[in-house]
Amino acid sequence: MGPIRVAWLGHATVVIELDGVRVLTDPLLQKHAGPLRRRTPQPDPAQWRGVDAVLVSHLHHDHAQLRSLRQVAGRPLLSAAPNVEWMRRRHLADAVALDNERWTRIARNVEVRQVRADHQHRPMPRRPNAANGHVLRGPSGTVWVAGDTSLYPEMSAMAEIAGGGIDLALVPIGGWGPRL
Repeated sequence: MGPIRVAWLGHATVVIELDGVRVLTDPLLQKHAGPLRRRTPQPDPAQWRGVDAVLVSHLHHDHAQLRSLRQVAGRPLLSAAPNVEWMRRRHLADAVALDNERWTRIARNVEVRQVRADHQHRPMPRRPNAANGHVLRGPSGTVWVAGDTSLYPEMSAMAEIAGGGIDLALVPIGGWGPRL
């Protein structure tokens, strides 16, 4: 069907194009998230406009900034059930719960499945933080978006979980500071 295309918009925000389906990950579309400031230009809306779905790995402000989530309203916001409940209470009606057992069709022949992420974190006041990664698959390939995670033993089974090989893995490399 075509190559997998990826456009990095900064931090954990990526646009993935797979078989004509465009997916945005962990939208941070503003110039800053609380005290964190971008060192690069703010993403141009043309880069992420018209996506078919949005993957939200967890609810830390640098992955699920409310203002950015509202900018993509009208598209399915896919995350773990506790995160979806929080988003719906904030009037993001398009939030859809995923789980680790089922594939969910995004559009055409592209589907997504939630997978484990091992994200040790401080609890956030008034926000759940069910952390997860995602696997996207379509006729042209499979993409694993790890989310914020550390290593865990079951990572070696990710290809099996995906139902075949992983063609592209988007994996964090660790750490952040006062600037994104």
